[in-house]
Amino acid sequence: MTAAQILALGHARDVAALTARVAQLRTANVLRSVGLDLALPDIVDAVRERARVTVHFHPDRFLPAGGTVVCSLAEEGWYRNQFETGITNGGIPVKTAAPRDREERELFADAYLRAGVRPGDRPKYGALDFVGAPEGATPEFGPCHLRLRPLVLPRCTFSLADGHRTRDTGTWHLMDSLVAGLLEAARGESVPGGDRLPGEDVRRLLGMLLDTGGLNGTAGGRNSAEAPSAQGTGGTGGIGGILPPSGDLSPVRVDAQVHGEILLSRDVDRLVADPSYRGTAVEEELAQIRDRYELDLHWHRGFALPFEKLQALCGESLMSVLARQVHREFADGAPCLTAAIIGRATAAIHRDPLRWADWGSPTHSLSLLGQLWRVVVRHGLLPVP
Repeated sequence: MTAAQILALGHARDVAALTARVAQLRTANVLRSVGLDLALPDIVDAVRERARVTVHFHPDRFLPAGGTVVCSLAEEGWYRNQFETGITNGGIPVKTAAPRDREERELFADAYLRAGVRPGDRPKYGALDFVGAPEGATPEFGPCHLRLRPLVLPRCTFSLADGHRTRDTGTWHLMDSLVAGLLEAARGESVPGGDRLPGEDVRRLLGMLLDTGGLNGTAGGRNSAEAPSAQGTGGTGGIGGILPPSGDLSPVRVDAQVHGEILLSRDVDRLVADPSYRGTAVEEELAQIRDRYELDLHWHRGFALPFEKLQALCGESLMSVLARQVHREFADGAPCLTAAIIGRATAAIHRDPLRWADWGSPTHSLSLLGQLWRVVVRHGLLPVP
């Protein structure tokens, strides 16, 4: 590890240690408010026993230097961050480092903003999958993912990505604040007068974390061998990244920052792909990665949103008009929108940007297609076979 990476991890450990005592009080308050007699160390131990980091990617997005993301992975053998590739997760060119600079300053002080820090020194971003979800923690950031080996976890830091509360952070050995934040977010969604009883989401969340199938008769989550029961749809907070389990809520997930390299041969134990890529050039590249770096290649159940359902959901919105064009030009008669179909549209932007001029700049068009993919993830998770 580089000096910057060591400094970043040290800063994160210091912050997590300072907030641990307060986190214990916060957790006790939530558990008491819903009538549960559990200890924070037991919850944290359960998380550490089961959680893994997944790093998501769109395999068919084009890099500024040429070639696709999946081709780059196959040829180079390691996963690069946005400062190395020049694109964000959805294939959008990186125009400025300012947003990520601000985020990393908040998380790691100035560890990564000092002179001499190289682009490759900076973190790679994923999310923590608590329940062994086949689709990974955050499929909204890519239909394929790398599941990292446990040996990577000690050099990861974590942050609660909630959007409506103060961010909690932690490390693999100091997760008290993260667990407290997750429980508080779940409690905040279980409100009197709603469809769920006060405390129901806390109980369901703990049922997933502890793998108990729910607490006090409340429906629970799933483990790596069984599918989710939450409405059969992907939530905005991800699939395996904890969302308040009722589904239709603001994003609540635990982001993971991986400090140091992610080598496919050393740090990855599973390559997982969306089945819409079967029979395509992407599958051929995925097979090369599997064989070259001796990985397991798995196919999750996939996301496929019927075009008629999308039209009903979105009405005559911009998303509906965009979906209509994508479906007409790239679906080849298929009734559903999938990752591969949206990928064909992004490839068309790369090859012939003028064709998409009515939608604005290529960057804006790619951003809209990224939003369309999120709609597919939210509403198009296929049922278990």
